[in-house]
Amino acid sequence: MRAILLAMAGLLFTAVPLAHAQDAPPPAAQQAPVTARLSKVVLDIENAGTTGSVKGGTWCVSNDKFTWYGFSNRDIAQESYQWRFAKAMEGTKFKVLDGSKNLFANQDDQGGGDYLVGVIMLPRTVDICLTNGARIKGRVVSDIEFQLFDNASKQVVHKATYSGTAEYPKFRADADLGTLLADAFADAAKKFAADPAVLALAP
Repeated sequence: MRAILLAMAGLLFTAVPLAHAQDAPPPAAQQAPVTARLSKVVLDIENAGTTGSVKGGTWCVSNDKFTWYGFSNRDIAQESYQWRFAKAMEGTKFKVLDGSKNLFANQDDQGGGDYLVGVIMLPRTVDICLTNGARIKGRVVSDIEFQLFDNASKQVVHKATYSGTAEYPKFRADADLGTLLADAFADAAKKFAADPAVLALAP
């Protein structure tokens, strides 16, 4: 009799996990991430009304009026902007796709992500000091317009302008005006990533 009871107890203990396994609901399908891609960055000097100065020398003694050497609007090489944008979006539920294609110009391209992000840089204040050896210090303040394009509906679904600031208080040999502008963009990108209207698109 004791052997029979032990055998029945063994069946009960082995049956319980099987019953739980059978009753457990199937695993939920993993939801595809909402993807975004930085599509285009444009530097708009013509409409920025930029003010500031360019100084020179170790003591930054000269004070020349800032000029942009004749260019107005132009596309910016995006490599340094791509990783800054990805870093700003790390705390969101967007998956940032790498690449620098101008997908706004080719709206039939569905491989570019759920959302495309276009940026217009409008530098307001540029104060820099340059020394021999291409070292730079200074400060840039820029208005930066973000346009969020829905690849499904083929329209801009959100547009906002944020202020971005970058400052190098000491001379840097690894930087130039381009990196100052890119760092001002990074400052504004953090504000874009925290915008409730943006976050609502990837709940």
